[in-house]
Amino acid sequence: MSQRLNSYFGASPELRQLSSKAGQLLALQRLYEQIAPASLMRHSHVLQLERQVLTLAANNGAIAAKLRQLAPELTLLLQNKDVRLLEFR
Repeated sequence: MSQRLNSYFGASPELRQLSSKAGQLLALQRLYEQIAPASLMRHSHVLQLERQVLTLAANNGAIAAKLRQLAPELTLLLQNKDVRLLEFR
């Protein structure tokens, strides 16, 4: 990120919080891309992390159903990468 953009995001507590949250979601997305099967990863992405619950967005119901089936396995894989989650949706 450029110095000017960093300066902008550091200008207020709200923008610092937003920048931090965006960075956290980007890091989770990168981890998700490492652990998710390629066929699912192309059709889903990290949506949010709130209260230790990771929510994924799926392009269709079939992908969502498969992600629900894999939730326990994906949770373990993320925990092995030191991401602490209570739930995976």
